[in-house]
Amino acid sequence: MIGLRFSVFALLALGIAACTSTRPIAIEPSKSMVRALESEREQSETKTTGDAATSTRKPTVVAVCYNSMVNDDAEIMAAALLSCPAGRLTLREDDRLWTICPLLQPERANFVCVPEDLPRLLTPNQ
Repeated sequence: MIGLRFSVFALLALGIAACTSTRPIAIEPSKSMVRALESEREQSETKTTGDAATSTRKPTVVAVCYNSMVNDDAEIMAAALLSCPAGRLTLREDDRLWTICPLLQPERANFVCVPEDLPRLLTPNQ
């Protein structure tokens, strides 16, 4: 009977390990973070109304689930950069409660991704 319990426990542990990863993963950002960014965006648009130099690319929120006991800052930033390849990341907040992160990665880092305009290539005629 003890052998059966041990084998059931071992299979359960292997199943959980197979369904989870220790690498940081991109996930849905915090709703409060998205609302705060939209509010900031609206305020900045009202201040710069009529300015022709405003960019059409707008900042977005990127979130990554991680485990601070397993992952270092470089891994977290690398995972966030996958969701923001042509932009600048700024960490806004970390949250640990009420996240939708997996059990083995309970922490979520919320970043603001500000797209940067890529430099134009100059042709010899310019």
